[in-house]
Amino acid sequence: MGTDGFVVYARKNYHVNLEWNEADNFRNGFFEDYPRLLPYHDECRKEVKKNKQVRTPLGRIRHLPLIELRYQDTRFHPVVPIHNP
Repeated sequence: MGTDGFVVYARKNYHVNLEWNEADNFRNGFFEDYPRLLPYHDECRKEVKKNKQVRTPLGRIRHLPLIELRYQDTRFHPVVPIHNP
């Protein structure tokens, strides 16, 4: 999730209104604390584009045939299955 999405997520789920710069600082700090997470997300996205599926670290497969649809609310986010097996 990018900074814009983080602002919306914080407001929608926690009723916290963040300025864009503040949200960007939180997000950047998080990924500084977990530097391997962004490359891991990139690999998950590559796998989804190639195979239309993702595999959890424990081997569970989630098929994502609708991932190429233009409307994001209709498709599944490629990282969700990794964090919610």
